[in-house]
Amino acid sequence: MRLGMDRGALVAWDPDGKEWVVVGERWNHDLLAFLADGEEAVREAERVFADPERASGRAPGGLPFAPASLRAFALWESHMVNGARGMVAVFGSSGVRRLTRGFEAVTGRVLPPLRPKANYYREPQFYMGNHRSVLPDGADVAWPSFAQVLDFELELGVVIAREVRDCTPAEGLAAIGGFVVMNDWSARDTQWDDTRRGTFGGVVKAKTFAGAMSAVVVTADEVLPRWRDLTGRALVNGEVWAQGSTASPLHDLGAAVAYAARGESLGPGEILSSGTLPGCCGLEMRRFPRPGDEVRLELDLAAGEPVTLTNTLDARPRRTSEDKRGVAVVTGCDSGIGKELARELHRRGRTVYATGLKAEAMNDLAAAGLRVAALDVTDPASVNALIKRLAADGETVDLLVNNAGYGAMGPVIEMPIADVRRQYEVNVFGLLTATQQLAQGMIEAGRGTIVNIGSTSGLLTSPFAGVYCSTKSAVHALTDAMRMELAPFGIAVVRIEPNQIRTRFGDTATAGLAARISADSRYFRLRDAMTSRAQGSQTSNAMPADAFARKVADAVLSDKPPIRLRLGREVWPYTLLKPFLPSRRIDAILSNRFGLDRLSA
Repeated sequence: MRLGMDRGALVAWDPDGKEWVVVGERWNHDLLAFLADGEEAVREAERVFADPERASGRAPGGLPFAPASLRAFALWESHMVNGARGMVAVFGSSGVRRLTRGFEAVTGRVLPPLRPKANYYREPQFYMGNHRSVLPDGADVAWPSFAQVLDFELELGVVIAREVRDCTPAEGLAAIGGFVVMNDWSARDTQWDDTRRGTFGGVVKAKTFAGAMSAVVVTADEVLPRWRDLTGRALVNGEVWAQGSTASPLHDLGAAVAYAARGESLGPGEILSSGTLPGCCGLEMRRFPRPGDEVRLELDLAAGEPVTLTNTLDARPRRTSEDKRGVAVVTGCDSGIGKELARELHRRGRTVYATGLKAEAMNDLAAAGLRVAALDVTDPASVNALIKRLAADGETVDLLVNNAGYGAMGPVIEMPIADVRRQYEVNVFGLLTATQQLAQGMIEAGRGTIVNIGSTSGLLTSPFAGVYCSTKSAVHALTDAMRMELAPFGIAVVRIEPNQIRTRFGDTATAGLAARISADSRYFRLRDAMTSRAQGSQTSNAMPADAFARKVADAVLSDKPPIRLRLGREVWPYTLLKPFLPSRRIDAILSNRFGLDRLSA
């Protein structure tokens, strides 16, 4: 039987009369008292249905009762494993993601750290949730100030109706009075951080800010006989995102109640939440709701229409001037070090606007809770559009990472002027365009950090990369000037000089090389040397991009950011070579390396 509260009156659904009927006078309109009487109460309500003088009610609204406590179980192993996989896929470093995929592909087994610990398999496990934060059907969910990625979880809520202590599983089942639909709202980025660094794991702040419960309760007599065969689904803005069922739980509900009541008493109004139905959360799909989205959960608890629970996410809270976590804009996040830098800054609590030419190339960042924006740094209108979005979001940038850039290989004398201009437009003028506009807010605030990604190529020019090297030399010079000019306004400017970082730089740098170096080129015989130069940073011992990102984040988020930072494999030979060798000797070494000494005039 379906029950609920209508303006303080206990109502039940009459399936024959197709209406809600007031049935609660005998129990003083106390839904928990009704549930405590079990099947006798159901029969009494059915007698009220047959009374021609019965009073009609409205559909229930609000919480059906005030929860006395909330214990959150996890009855389905597949959700635990797939949820852990989702955490790694969305928030983990590229190295951890590769390890996970590789291990499972080769062995056909779950990577051991992704499996629950041993006690999970011995007996039902739970943590204490926050019963005071349970929201009713229809309520808006306030976006917590500490989180960027929120997620829903479709769960079966078990309502205890009778006092029980140190009971058997059968006695535990008898203590259940009814069932509700639950949504265990979760802050996934906080959960990831707490899992890795917190004292009590990932179920503290990530799980206590909000839950939700359906207005309708279905009595135990209707659900218990088939509780392993229930089906449910999650819809976001009317679109079905997930479907699942209660089939194949690791533990029975009676065992869960008995474990919770071991050595302590459970009483009416306490809720035991089943844990997420397999597949019925955004984490398992790597897809999360956004501010303003309506999330509707459905569970087929009773014959007829499903019991539903609908909530809408509020907008993310605006930052205050006291908020020290700050806002970062990172350019060139389509791939490589830009993407990893954006991820790392987000992991460290920054609100990150990840930008790049192709928004679709950053879908994984959006799924992880970063704010993604298409940006062409060479177009002032595109930069201005980003500034307008920041203003609309109430954000002030205090960290700008100018990472957008690329290289095109080829001899200077044959490099098409259009390609030369394009490299300067992106690597130099684009950096200036973004900085000139975004730095204004930092100057007004009197604080901020600008990080310009240069290169060791800006320190030592090599054949076939002359144009690229010259753009990075320009970046270094501009950075030094900015550092001095912006210091009076409280802005730090950092020059990063990477070398041999594992990215797709080589593939990008060689793109179009065949078209530029045709058979009639004087350098045609050295095409392989040009390809070698383009791929020179992608050696087997190149620094992984995520490791590079961690080092950069450590430096630029410190209280006193460094003036410059050189990172990557084999950095020191490059930086030491030029000052201590004659220029002719350097020319000879590089000419020999790239075959120029074998090229006839």
